[in-house]
Amino acid sequence: MTDTNTKIRSLFLTALMVFSVFAGTVALTGGAAAANLSPGTFYSGQEVTVDNLQSNTDYQVRTVDDDDNVDSLRRAVSTDGNGEVTFELDGRLSEGNFVLVEADTQDVVDLDGDNTATAADDQFEVIPQDLTAEFDDDTAGTSGDSADVDYEISSDVRNSYSVNVSAEGLDADELESIFGASNVNRTFEDDDTIEIADAEGDYTLDFTDVDTGNYTFEVNVTDADASDADTIEVVNTDDENAGFAQSVTEEQRGDVAEVTVQLENTDTAIVQIGDEDNDGYYLTTEVEDGNDDGEVTVEFNTFLAGAAAGDQVVSPADDDDSVDALSQGGDFTDVSNKTAGDDILAATDYDILAAAGSQSSDAYNSTTGTIEDEQSFATLSLTERSTDGLQVWTAPESSLNNDLSDADAADVYSLVESNNLTQTDTIAQDDVAVIQVQASGLEGAVEADSYANLSGTAFEHKIEAAAANPNSDSASASVASLSSDVIYDEANDTHFVVIDSQDITDEFNHDDGDEYEANFTMLDETDLSEDDVEVNDTFTIEDRDATLNNDEDITVEAADGQEVSGTTNVAPGTELTIRMRSTTSGSPFLVQPSTYVGANGSYTATADFSDYSPGANFTAQTKLSGDNLGDEVDGSIVEQVNDSDNGTATPTPGTETETAGGPTETETGASPTDSGTMTDSGTMTDSESPTDGTGGTEATTEGDGPGFTAIIALVALVAAALLAVRRDN
Repeated sequence: MTDTNTKIRSLFLTALMVFSVFAGTVALTGGAAAANLSPGTFYSGQEVTVDNLQSNTDYQVRTVDDDDNVDSLRRAVSTDGNGEVTFELDGRLSEGNFVLVEADTQDVVDLDGDNTATAADDQFEVIPQDLTAEFDDDTAGTSGDSADVDYEISSDVRNSYSVNVSAEGLDADELESIFGASNVNRTFEDDDTIEIADAEGDYTLDFTDVDTGNYTFEVNVTDADASDADTIEVVNTDDENAGFAQSVTEEQRGDVAEVTVQLENTDTAIVQIGDEDNDGYYLTTEVEDGNDDGEVTVEFNTFLAGAAAGDQVVSPADDDDSVDALSQGGDFTDVSNKTAGDDILAATDYDILAAAGSQSSDAYNSTTGTIEDEQSFATLSLTERSTDGLQVWTAPESSLNNDLSDADAADVYSLVESNNLTQTDTIAQDDVAVIQVQASGLEGAVEADSYANLSGTAFEHKIEAAAANPNSDSASASVASLSSDVIYDEANDTHFVVIDSQDITDEFNHDDGDEYEANFTMLDETDLSEDDVEVNDTFTIEDRDATLNNDEDITVEAADGQEVSGTTNVAPGTELTIRMRSTTSGSPFLVQPSTYVGANGSYTATADFSDYSPGANFTAQTKLSGDNLGDEVDGSIVEQVNDSDNGTATPTPGTETETAGGPTETETGASPTDSGTMTDSGTMTDSESPTDGTGGTEATTEGDGPGFTAIIALVALVAAALLAVRRDN
């Protein structure tokens, strides 16, 4: 009997080495197996056939606990007359570690063939198989490059497996054409399904000539429960087209023109700017839509055109897209004998052509370097540039590390709207000087500087100090030497230079109240300007100062809501603290309300004195970032006059005081944004911008309280600049 059992067990172990690939069955084994499954690992949903067991005998599949002991019963099975049993790894057998045991004796079946049957050595693992089957794009075309779409089938826990693929609306022949015959193991014509063996991997599916519509690709592992689905839309791409977002693009000579190409049913197009016969200049480029938004914006540097290599003249506005220059030519062009700025494209209209396709397509004629048959036509209109004006603004010191750090043009106009950037002729020491220049045609030279070493050749930006005496020259410093930041607003032909006023005073032999001139000069050394053209504005830099309550003693009531006001020369929007400290023995207190400087230089802080005794005295001091600002004044607390919770700091009788909102504009001069607003017809109105009625509360921010929108602020900024230029003239 022992010999018989040994023979049966040997035959069983031999049988376990084989996996049946038909009907989705596998054989249990502790060693290597067909289909590259990990030893001892099976997947939920597989069907297991075990033979060479004792015939007509009951067996059990039981779990294995953490200590490798036989544990709970999960399924009872019985062999047939040939000693064979088949069961599925589903339900209670879909995940876990298991052993096969004889029902009567509970002996573990020896799976690893070492003649020692233990739960530790002869267990098998069942895990769920994951599956991902997805497209890289949401859509596919019906022709050309757009018909090719990347597709991936992958599993984290299994490397070798077969899948069945089907998609409603597509038959087996169409699926085989999409996947490629070399990838398909067999087709099931009756149920429109294909089988892919060793499916793990990346595929490029080809939807050429597939009917348009939405298709959901269902993918199922052939011998396990794993499945996934993804949907793709097939769109008609038989007619590829390239056009322009605008029929006319206008720009000044020397600036960077933006030409937006719109693509339909294609990712690539050829774009040509200029015509050799009509313009004496042309540049041809291939554009590619890299982010699938259907368009590519080409930046065309009119300053470098004809004087630098094509790839320096054109670039994509979006880094996801690509713009590659193919050819540049014409009578105007001789890159080898030109220096950027010597000869700039003339102020005239230039043809712009576009055609769908790539450099290797029929759209591009490699012999002439131009478009063969354009699909769309537009115009680039270049006009003469101008130098219009310069103004000086100021901002709080804190904006260097906050509002003006890494700012763009919209941020600057937002600061104007919130009274944190103010036009001025006086700047307090350490505050920010912002020099605004209105001049067109500079963008190309600014961007070209890295290519052509144009520093100081196209224009000059400097700060000049007054001469020491009538017979000496004024001292000057280049703006570039003052650790300046430039914020460019190409849409409005304006740029802002941000400078720490401390850098200016450190550069010169500065005294309190010294006057400086911000000077911008277009030089005649390039074709941008026939003569030197200068615009400038003057300003003084003063030591920081503040005056509390007109330098008079302060009286507050023993109540909440007591206001203490003052004036200062630091930039509007600066945060201040008024420190009020008791000087009365037996009544100690320290009150430190904070506030912000208003547009007219006034500030008001509100404090609560309701917990302090009438008759107590104190000193008041304005402070900025912990430093004293201005002189200290005396103050005292008096009885509350009435039941109101609100009161106002009162000066000594007979002195003059400002209202909480500060002096009126006929007293202080117009605020930087009250120079009028532009109506839709382009005419000026006399309306003034709303001002900070408190004179000391925090400046209005975007979307909070009254104030210009960013667009109106932009108009007001330009209007103020024009008025300033008119006053200078």
